Amino acid sequence: MYSAQAAVAVFVGEDLVADIVNDEFLRFVGRTREQMVGKPLLQSMPEIKGQASEHLMLEVIKSGVKTHHFGRQVNILKNGVLTQNFYNVSYSPLYDAEGQIYGVLDIAIDVTETIKAQEALKETEAALRGAIELAELGTWSLNPVTEVFEYSERVKEWLGLDGEEELFDESLDVLHKVDRERIRTAVYKSINPESDGFFNEEFRVISRKTGTERILHAVGKTFFDENGLPYLLTGTAQDITAIKKIQIALENQVRERTNALQRANQELENINQKLVNTNRELEQYAYVASHDLQEPLRKISMFSNLLKERDTDNQHTVIIDKIVTASQRMSLLIKDLLEFSRLVSPDTRFLKTDLNEIVKLVQSDFELLIQEKSAAIIGADLPVIDAVPLQMNQLFYNLIGNALKFTNSGQNPVISLSVSKLSRQEIAIYIKNPSPSSYYKISIKDNGIGIEEQYQKQIFEVFKRLHSRSEYAGSGIGLAICRRIVNNHGGVILVESSKGMGTTFNILLPEHQL
Repeated sequence: MYSAQAAVAVFVGEDLVADIVNDEFLRFVGRTREQMVGKPLLQSMPEIKGQASEHLMLEVIKSGVKTHHFGRQVNILKNGVLTQNFYNVSYSPLYDAEGQIYGVLDIAIDVTETIKAQEALKETEAALRGAIELAELGTWSLNPVTEVFEYSERVKEWLGLDGEEELFDESLDVLHKVDRERIRTAVYKSINPESDGFFNEEFRVISRKTGTERILHAVGKTFFDENGLPYLLTGTAQDITAIKKIQIALENQVRERTNALQRANQELENINQKLVNTNRELEQYAYVASHDLQEPLRKISMFSNLLKERDTDNQHTVIIDKIVTASQRMSLLIKDLLEFSRLVSPDTRFLKTDLNEIVKLVQSDFELLIQEKSAAIIGADLPVIDAVPLQMNQLFYNLIGNALKFTNSGQNPVISLSVSKLSRQEIAIYIKNPSPSSYYKISIKDNGIGIEEQYQKQIFEVFKRLHSRSEYAGSGIGLAICRRIVNNHGGVILVESSKGMGTTFNILLPEHQL
């Protein structure tokens, strides 16, 4: 008896004095033999008081009826810790030689781990059911042998089915006719022993009861026995109708926007072609301006000079001078318009250009005027940048020329050049999407007549003059040409000025053309 796997004990009398206990029982209750044998149960195990075990054993002694209990919970104090244990218990009455009940036989098998595993399994199943409900999933299974299709309440509702199961072939009629054969093939493929056993398909279903159409996404796994034969295909299904509608709507939007983009690109291509044609016409205009219009002006000037020579008594001098002046002004205007039109399609052959050399050439061009006005040009160590040299020459020529032209009477012009390098944060203030190149700020400052603030935004427009031709000569195109040149180089030109206090032109240019 002491080597049995079950815990066995004999308790005698109404005090349930322990008479016999085996080692397994002592292990169950965490006591020694000395602590148990010959002592009342409540003395050796006081934690039993009030528990069902005491009551049941006394009831067996009183009634003589044997009882069995499965998964009976008993709380036992072990090493000062009250533990929760579960046993399959049998209580049997014991009789003496005279047929009188004198005690009870307690036989117990510890099923604590089994009970806890079952409870854990129940908790897991409950959590799984909760997750399935939360995800609004349905469950289904197919027996490959009997071909019986079983399903959860949610799938039953979606498909409009009756009962809890039906044959697989009979259930196929709920699928949209265009999906039936594909799904049948996919199911048989997944239960094929040579397959990986996975099922993953999207399909349309139509409820038998309501006619409601849904799009379902079902996934499943086939289980094979030790012989490699399928015995269960089971999985989940999800109603993705709303998701698919959103997806289709998004695809339609993308398609519409793609078509709109294609139309916009076609329109842009048409505009580009029109621009090419416009540039070609502009080139023709430039040719006319440089040849056909200049020729009659030269003849007007030549014949005016002949008339002036023959007008020995100076009777027509005033008229002839007006004709000559007008033809010269028109010739200058045509030349400036020609230069401006050439900048519409800029020369993009950028070269390493030393701006110090450009300024030296410009100073050489204005040498006589500088001497005449006793002007001073204070230079700076200008950078080498990627540029079109001819355009840079034109830029500095116009700006320095204006500084020499627009001067206060009796004042010697002073023109100062300075340069600084701008950070990315500084250049971003002036240029929305600057190139990765570093930028230079080149300033040309004079002490001339200045520009009133209200006119500073107009000075870069074509033909915008702030003074009469009798005060200052020119066509009114020079600063418009400057802005076009700077734009062609990916930069900006800014002006700071006040009337009578001089003007500063700030040119922001990238160091490299990327």
